[in-house]
Amino acid sequence: MLGPLSADIFALLTFVSFLTSAMTAAFGIGGGVALMAVMAQVMPPFALIPVHAVVQMGSNISRLILLFRDVNWWATGWFAVGGLAGALTGVNTVVTLDAAILQLILGVFILVSFAVPSRITAKAGAPLVVLGAVLSTFTSFFIGASGPLTSVVVKSLGIERHAHVATFSAAMSLQHGAKIIAFGWLGFAFAEYAIAMVAMISAGFLGTLAGRFLLNKMSETYFRWGLNGCLALLALRLIYIGITGLNADPA
Repeated sequence: MLGPLSADIFALLTFVSFLTSAMTAAFGIGGGVALMAVMAQVMPPFALIPVHAVVQMGSNISRLILLFRDVNWWATGWFAVGGLAGALTGVNTVVTLDAAILQLILGVFILVSFAVPSRITAKAGAPLVVLGAVLSTFTSFFIGASGPLTSVVVKSLGIERHAHVATFSAAMSLQHGAKIIAFGWLGFAFAEYAIAMVAMISAGFLGTLAGRFLLNKMSETYFRWGLNGCLALLALRLIYIGITGLNADPA
């Protein structure tokens, strides 16, 4: 009935999908990585990234619908351009690069981004958005949850909190959509996990409603503190996992 997953794992992932969607809707980051961390403990490695992509696309689309009027379509359009290039590159090299190295680079990049004044990144304009889209989409084929890098790109625009969450959701919907197409082309059997994905997406929608309530209640200052705090913690986690992975590599 539940495909390859047991009832306990099914219930766990559904509940975690609710919590992580609420987190992303409230602070614009963190939910995808947290969900990936839990899924990695209970799911087969070959199914982890494609199933995560479907669930996250559902959650991001729900946020996009609820915050549609706040989307920065200029940035989303340029992100689509870079995302296409990143997807085409990623699908052709998905088995040739060491994920630990990418995690380490991504974590360091996020921390370095805090030292760059927003007035400088804002002037970078379209090239920065395109480059960020290429890198985040490309790395998503190896580490699954590349939301922190996408969030850094959106954060560089200096837009208010509702626009940040809406634009981030639009960008991530494009990114996860590209991954779904790519893994389908590679032959992944999505139908085996259909029931679990539907349940997780449904729970994610409820989480999005809860997170939007928190987003509306908090001030712009608290949102920035929460966003920066989540990004810093995620960056440190990526660096730790990257270093651990490199040390564990027998090569």
